[in-house]
Amino acid sequence: MPGPALARCAPGLFAVLGAAVVLAATTQGPISTVVLMMELTGRNRSFILPLLVAVATATIVARTIEPRSIYDARLTDEEMAARQKARDRPRSSPEFEKRWSRYARPVGGSWRMEVGGRWVC
Repeated sequence: MPGPALARCAPGLFAVLGAAVVLAATTQGPISTVVLMMELTGRNRSFILPLLVAVATATIVARTIEPRSIYDARLTDEEMAARQKARDRPRSSPEFEKRWSRYARPVGGSWRMEVGGRWVC
């Protein structure tokens, strides 16, 4: 027989927690899952602690079993390595910096850019 605290819980709460667990485990995105569930339900925030615990547990277990999310599941190991290599590559090139410096100049710790004949931050 369930305890008194468990008996007072609405049955829909378990459905919401179950959906959050499945979403967090498959996408491996715990923050997005919590935000999505809070927005979808529109309930009072009384179930935030069980939601956080369930989502964190599901994400940890899913990452232990498979480090790739559902979005990366179809990629081969070579494609994953190429994607990681592209992600680690520097974002700008020296040519871009040279072209950019014609229109902007560093002032202190920030950049100023000429827009319509005047310099703006």
